[in-house]
Amino acid sequence: MPGCGQKGEIMAIHQNTRAAWRTLRLEPRKAAVLEAYHERGAMTDRQVAKHLGFHDMNTVRPVITKLLQADVLVEVGDAKCSTTKRTVRLVYITEGWK
Repeated sequence: MPGCGQKGEIMAIHQNTRAAWRTLRLEPRKAAVLEAYHERGAMTDRQVAKHLGFHDMNTVRPVITKLLQADVLVEVGDAKCSTTKRTVRLVYITEGWK
């Protein structure tokens, strides 16, 4: 049955849900991560951590993952990490959340 959130089903987020979510008081780290994307645009997880003054990737990666799962952020491509030389995700704010 469509819209029931069955496994593997992509559900659209209603505009009222987005509006309500924006009015919630965000945890400080979530707010900081979103502000970083507003200020700098698309970034890798490492770039977000560096922008916020963190040296440990685990300070931002769980937050970014939760925001991706909530469709607030979206992977927009990939980039080569200047530190690890590996290809990593490039993330930005989902169009409806800007």
